[in-house]
Amino acid sequence: MNSLVNPKTKTPKNNMWQHRYLIIQLVSHELKARYYTSFLGFLWILFVPLSTLAIYTFVFSVVLPSTWRDSGSIPYAFILFAALIPFNLFSEVVNRSPGLILSYPNYVKKVVFPLHILPIVALGSAFADSLVSLALLLIGLMVSLHNLPLTVLLLPLAYLPILLITLGTAWFLAALGVYVRDVGPAINIITRLFFFLTPIVYPLERIPQKYLWVMKFNPLSSVVEAFRDILVWGKPLNWAEWSIWFMAGICITILGYTWFMKTRTGFADVL
Repeated sequence: MNSLVNPKTKTPKNNMWQHRYLIIQLVSHELKARYYTSFLGFLWILFVPLSTLAIYTFVFSVVLPSTWRDSGSIPYAFILFAALIPFNLFSEVVNRSPGLILSYPNYVKKVVFPLHILPIVALGSAFADSLVSLALLLIGLMVSLHNLPLTVLLLPLAYLPILLITLGTAWFLAALGVYVRDVGPAINIITRLFFFLTPIVYPLERIPQKYLWVMKFNPLSSVVEAFRDILVWGKPLNWAEWSIWFMAGICITILGYTWFMKTRTGFADVL
């Protein structure tokens, strides 16, 4: 426990690197708690994305057929799945964030516990799930197309903006959710709206020009297009857009962290 405290100020350490082992342990514990105790165990990590993909593929290719120009021999399921990976990462963490601190009232009462790592743990857990989904997609592409584009090597860079934006948003919502309990239900509605305001089940080219500016203000649009480009189409990143949202992600992360650290002093009083 002493390792969590700054020996000079007797206050919790705020350096994320100093808490790296605790973060890894909490992520591992969360994944085990979620899957290990169930009958199928970690197989749920495979079943959840596959079942989601199957439902969306059936709805948007059979019930509501989506015409995707220039898809060639690439199955629509892969085009859809490539976009769902970053979106599901974002929506899972953001939907959990408003109730994150409320879920651990005992941690709030422990002065030495670094509460700011809880959004990081939530992000780490969602990131692990996204990597499994990514592996399934890569295997599917290999089986179907017999090769992978070299642009998959850009995946670490493609992940950076969405990880930064998600973490900053999670810090902000985790703190806000302690004081305003209506944030949770509101965020669930907003993320559902974001699904249809993001080019996941339809190509960006289908959006009328006069509404295209709405997509430009949606960071998820750029992110899902980047994932689709490097995984499915074999195109490099749009470096101009990537740079804008990478810098925006850094700003959002700093602002979210600052907000969390400023407001955390009142958590115990509210709870």
